Amino acid sequence: MENIHSILSHQNIKNSLKRYDLMKPEEFYSELKQILGLNNPINKYESNPNNLNNIKDIIGYYVITPDNFLKMLLILLRIRENVPVIMMGETGCGKTSLIRKLYELMNDGEDNSITIN
Repeated sequence: MENIHSILSHQNIKNSLKRYDLMKPEEFYSELKQILGLNNPINKYESNPNNLNNIKDIIGYYVITPDNFLKMLLILLRIRENVPVIMMGETGCGKTSLIRKLYELMNDGEDNSITIN
């Protein structure tokens, strides 16, 4: 028989995990702000003492889905630890746009990255 403390502990962990699959695209903005350590406001109605672009404008028409949100996080974790990242996928599946949007978020909307084919 399993220990009651381990069952309660497992249940607490399960209940404390965020359900990214149930989030709307706009709900990811605050998550990105926190995880990326951004000082940017989420929208134009927040106070903006540093005159930074707001996250909603940086994201623009790019739709953040649970899948590409998790991919951004995994890429970011690897970059922070100097682990090389190789992205593979079919032509046109969004590899470049995902990296470009992550770069823009981390650089206040600037897109001076270079794409090499």
